[in-house]
Amino acid sequence: MGNPTCFTRARKHYREHGLIGTIKRSIEFMSRNFIPRQTVIFYVELSHIEASSYPPPDNFTIERFTSAEQISNDDIEALCTHRDRSLMLKQIAERLAQGVILFLPKFCGEVVGFSWCVRGTTLIPYFFPFTQNDARIFDTEIFAEFRGHAFAPVLLQYMFLTMRNEGVVRIFTEIYAWNCPCLRAVQKGDFKEYARAKLLKLFGKTIVLWDKGR
Repeated sequence: MGNPTCFTRARKHYREHGLIGTIKRSIEFMSRNFIPRQTVIFYVELSHIEASSYPPPDNFTIERFTSAEQISNDDIEALCTHRDRSLMLKQIAERLAQGVILFLPKFCGEVVGFSWCVRGTTLIPYFFPFTQNDARIFDTEIFAEFRGHAFAPVLLQYMFLTMRNEGVVRIFTEIYAWNCPCLRAVQKGDFKEYARAKLLKLFGKTIVLWDKGR
């Protein structure tokens, strides 16, 4: 069965942008999801991180969760208002059960976003194997109504320092090359570009095509 959320978004996009706009959006969606996409891989050496780089604003806190039972119902509801409920609940249950860490930034007690971090593995087919010294940050978001307050760099620095204290040496993240806003945001911080590559899955095997021109 199809995803009802996708159909709802398609109808909404049609009402707002018309047939031509919807066709262009559909072509863009197909190219992003069914054609191998170039990915920019970033890394940060945690030994280079300074605690004073991004001082947190007043009334800003970050909470770390390693099990679903630790998360309050209010926090779960806040997350579900910004993502599809069934998907978010599924991700919370499955990821935390797999050892992934959930970080929730809060401003005046209100959840303003989230980020996930996993150590020693990637959970998905990746460009190279990880060691226990490596971690991966993924699926990070500051909700739209809270952007523009520099919450993201404070959140990342907190994650860097937390994982360093737990023995992690370096952290990787990845962004699709077409996602220019996210690329610009990441490039402003402590992450450095590691490589660019495409990931193919053929007959159950993962093939990495490295961009040798960079």
